[in-house]
Amino acid sequence: MTEYNSEDYVNYRLQRAKETILEVDTLINNSFWNTAVNRLYYACFLCCWGFID
Repeated sequence: MTEYNSEDYVNYRLQRAKETILEVDTLINNSFWNTAVNRLYYACFLCCWGFID
């Protein structure tokens, strides 16, 4: 089993947030406004969770 430290979790969550933000461009270009807002909210959540945890 792999041991992970706090920095690993922070980096993972920040990477996921960046990937989620990249998804938003596609959603906006296809007029999926509610889903785009939802993904932006989730990206912010991931960033905060990464630093709080």
